[in-house]
Amino acid sequence: MARECTVCAHPDREDIDRMIVSGVSNRIIATQFDIGISAVQRHKAHIPVHLAKAKQAQEVTQADTLFSDLQFLKSKALSLLSQAEESQDLRAAASLIGQARQTIEVLARSEENSTVRQR
Repeated sequence: MARECTVCAHPDREDIDRMIVSGVSNRIIATQFDIGISAVQRHKAHIPVHLAKAKQAQEVTQADTLFSDLQFLKSKALSLLSQAEESQDLRAAASLIGQARQTIEVLARSEENSTVRQR
């Protein structure tokens, strides 16, 4: 009869799983929860897939939020640039051109990285 996984039976299993998925070292986890390093290693083989997927979903959500924020900043910078040009505030316009350029560059890099990852 197969022995039950000591990590699966551990009262802090959810915390252990989160630490494993987050990339914390086996040694640190074992020490913190008073379990063997080999138990942590064996447990990694059967961590519920939903934990890994949940972590990925969270990262995607955060990336989407950052992307939306960048697009908002780009739009805002371009709108303020237009206002500065209309009022002939050249100093503000020059600064806003730089801000818009930086935001557009970050957006372009993020889209480029996204395209590379999809290949």
